[in-house]
Amino acid sequence: MIRSLLLLMALAGTLLFAQSCTKDEREPCLQPRTTVLRAQTIHPADTGTARPDTVLPNPQLRPLTGLAQQYIFSGKRLSNFTFTLSNVADSSRWILRPDSALALEDTLTFYYQRQLRFLSNACGYTNFYNLDRVATTRHVIDSVFIMRADITTDANVLNLRLLFY
Repeated sequence: MIRSLLLLMALAGTLLFAQSCTKDEREPCLQPRTTVLRAQTIHPADTGTARPDTVLPNPQLRPLTGLAQQYIFSGKRLSNFTFTLSNVADSSRWILRPDSALALEDTLTFYYQRQLRFLSNACGYTNFYNLDRVATTRHVIDSVFIMRADITTDANVLNLRLLFY
Protein backbone atom coordinates (compact mmCIF):
# COMPACT_ATOMS: atom_id res chain seq x y z
CA MET A 1 0.00 0.00 0.00
CA ILE A 2 2.76 2.44 0.94
CA ARG A 3 4.70 1.29 -2.06
CA SER A 4 1.81 2.00 -4.46
CA LEU A 5 1.23 5.39 -2.79
CA LEU A 6 4.90 6.32 -3.29
CA LEU A 7 4.71 5.14 -6.90
CA LEU A 8 1.59 7.26 -7.45
CA MET A 9 3.28 10.33 -5.92
CA ALA A 10 6.37 9.82 -8.09
CA LEU A 11 4.18 9.57 -11.21
CA ALA A 12 2.27 12.74 -10.24
CA GLY A 13 5.58 14.57 -9.69
CA THR A 14 6.85 13.48 -13.09
CA LEU A 15 3.65 14.71 -14.75
CA LEU A 16 3.89 18.09 -12.98
CA PHE A 17 7.54 18.45 -14.00
CA ALA A 18 6.73 17.57 -17.62
CA GLN A 19 3.87 20.09 -17.61
CA SER A 20 6.15 22.87 -16.31
CA CYS A 21 8.69 22.24 -19.09
CA THR A 22 6.24 22.59 -21.99
CA LYS A 23 6.63 25.41 -24.48
CA ASP A 24 5.32 28.80 -23.40
CA GLU A 25 2.08 29.49 -25.25
CA ARG A 26 2.21 33.30 -25.20
CA GLU A 27 1.01 35.31 -28.15
CA PRO A 28 3.77 36.42 -30.54
CA CYS A 29 4.76 40.09 -30.60
CA LEU A 30 3.22 41.53 -33.76
CA GLN A 31 4.11 45.18 -33.28
CA PRO A 32 7.40 47.01 -33.85
CA ARG A 33 9.76 47.19 -30.87
CA THR A 34 12.75 48.89 -32.48
CA THR A 35 13.14 52.59 -31.74
CA VAL A 36 15.49 54.53 -34.02
CA LEU A 37 16.03 58.17 -34.90
CA ARG A 38 15.29 58.73 -38.58
CA ALA A 39 17.22 61.41 -40.46
CA GLN A 40 17.19 62.78 -43.98
CA THR A 41 19.99 64.67 -45.71
CA ILE A 42 19.05 67.73 -47.72
CA HIS A 43 20.99 70.08 -49.94
CA PRO A 44 20.05 73.70 -50.59
CA ALA A 45 18.70 74.29 -54.07
CA ASP A 46 19.49 77.36 -56.16
CA THR A 47 16.04 78.74 -55.38
CA GLY A 48 16.77 78.88 -51.64
CA THR A 49 14.56 75.92 -50.84
CA ALA A 50 15.83 72.55 -49.70
CA ARG A 51 15.48 69.29 -51.56
CA PRO A 52 16.42 65.71 -50.63
CA ASP A 53 20.04 65.03 -51.41
CA THR A 54 20.91 61.67 -52.94
CA VAL A 55 24.48 62.63 -53.75
CA LEU A 56 26.07 60.77 -50.84
CA PRO A 57 27.77 58.04 -52.90
CA ASN A 58 29.43 55.96 -50.15
CA PRO A 59 28.23 57.23 -46.80
CA GLN A 60 29.51 55.78 -43.54
CA LEU A 61 28.02 55.95 -40.06
CA ARG A 62 30.18 55.01 -37.09
CA PRO A 63 29.07 55.07 -33.45
CA LEU A 64 31.31 56.63 -30.82
CA THR A 65 29.15 55.50 -27.89
CA GLY A 66 27.22 52.38 -27.06
CA LEU A 67 27.20 49.00 -28.71
CA ALA A 68 25.79 50.07 -32.06
CA GLN A 69 27.30 48.74 -35.27
CA GLN A 70 29.18 50.67 -37.91
CA TYR A 71 27.22 51.14 -41.12
CA ILE A 72 28.94 51.36 -44.50
CA PHE A 73 26.67 51.82 -47.48
CA SER A 74 29.05 50.99 -50.33
CA GLY A 75 27.96 52.22 -53.71
CA LYS A 76 24.54 53.29 -52.48
CA ARG A 77 23.24 56.78 -52.98
CA LEU A 78 21.33 57.49 -49.79
CA SER A 79 19.47 60.39 -48.32
CA ASN A 80 17.81 58.63 -45.37
CA PHE A 81 19.60 57.21 -42.32
CA THR A 82 18.67 55.74 -38.98
CA PHE A 83 20.61 56.21 -35.76
CA THR A 84 20.24 54.00 -32.69
CA LEU A 85 20.29 55.75 -29.35
CA SER A 86 21.70 54.42 -26.11
CA ASN A 87 19.14 52.94 -23.74
CA VAL A 88 21.40 53.51 -20.71
CA ALA A 89 22.69 57.07 -21.33
CA ASP A 90 21.08 60.41 -22.14
CA SER A 91 23.28 61.08 -25.17
CA SER A 92 24.73 59.23 -28.16
CA ARG A 93 27.54 60.21 -30.52
CA TRP A 94 27.95 59.21 -34.16
CA ILE A 95 30.37 60.08 -36.94
CA LEU A 96 28.88 60.69 -40.39
CA ARG A 97 31.16 60.64 -43.43
CA PRO A 98 29.15 61.53 -46.56
CA ASP A 99 31.65 59.83 -48.87
CA SER A 100 34.15 57.15 -47.85
CA ALA A 101 36.61 58.59 -50.39
CA LEU A 102 36.71 61.93 -48.53
CA ALA A 103 38.51 62.62 -45.28
CA LEU A 104 35.84 65.08 -44.15
CA GLU A 105 33.39 63.86 -41.55
CA ASP A 106 31.16 65.31 -38.86
CA THR A 107 30.38 64.22 -35.35
CA LEU A 108 26.72 64.28 -34.32
CA THR A 109 25.83 64.21 -30.62
CA PHE A 110 22.20 63.54 -29.76
CA TYR A 111 20.88 64.69 -26.36
CA TYR A 112 17.57 63.18 -25.27
CA GLN A 113 15.37 61.90 -22.46
CA ARG A 114 14.57 58.20 -22.23
CA GLN A 115 11.17 56.78 -21.30
CA LEU A 116 10.69 53.06 -20.73
CA ARG A 117 7.32 52.08 -22.24
CA PHE A 118 5.30 48.91 -21.78
CA LEU A 119 4.06 47.71 -25.17
CA SER A 120 2.19 44.50 -24.31
CA ASN A 121 2.63 41.20 -22.51
CA ALA A 122 3.93 39.60 -25.70
CA CYS A 123 6.26 42.46 -26.66
CA GLY A 124 7.49 43.59 -23.27
CA TYR A 125 9.16 46.97 -22.84
CA THR A 126 11.09 49.33 -25.11
CA ASN A 127 12.60 52.80 -24.79
CA PHE A 128 10.97 55.83 -26.35
CA TYR A 129 13.02 59.02 -26.56
CA ASN A 130 12.42 62.75 -26.61
CA LEU A 131 15.17 64.56 -28.52
CA ASP A 132 16.29 67.76 -26.74
CA ARG A 133 19.04 68.94 -29.07
CA VAL A 134 21.70 67.88 -31.55
CA ALA A 135 25.26 69.19 -31.54
CA THR A 136 27.43 68.76 -34.62
CA THR A 137 30.76 69.75 -36.04
CA ARG A 138 30.56 71.76 -39.24
CA HIS A 139 32.92 70.24 -41.79
CA VAL A 140 30.28 69.06 -44.29
CA ILE A 141 27.05 69.62 -42.32
CA ASP A 142 25.73 73.16 -42.42
CA SER A 143 22.88 72.78 -39.93
CA VAL A 144 20.56 70.32 -38.24
CA PHE A 145 16.79 70.68 -37.93
CA ILE A 146 14.71 68.67 -35.47
CA MET A 147 11.51 67.91 -37.37
CA ARG A 148 9.89 65.80 -34.66
CA ALA A 149 11.41 65.35 -31.20
CA ASP A 150 9.49 62.24 -30.11
CA ILE A 151 11.24 59.06 -31.20
CA THR A 152 8.95 56.04 -31.09
CA THR A 153 8.47 52.78 -32.95
CA ASP A 154 6.61 54.58 -35.76
CA ALA A 155 8.65 53.97 -38.92
CA ASN A 156 6.87 56.73 -40.87
CA VAL A 157 8.18 59.64 -38.81
CA LEU A 158 11.10 61.83 -39.88
CA ASN A 159 12.90 63.12 -36.79
CA LEU A 160 15.84 65.03 -38.21
CA ARG A 161 17.04 66.87 -41.32
CA LEU A 162 20.73 67.38 -41.99
CA LEU A 163 21.55 70.27 -44.32
CA PHE A 164 24.87 69.80 -46.15
CA TYR A 165 27.01 72.55 -47.73
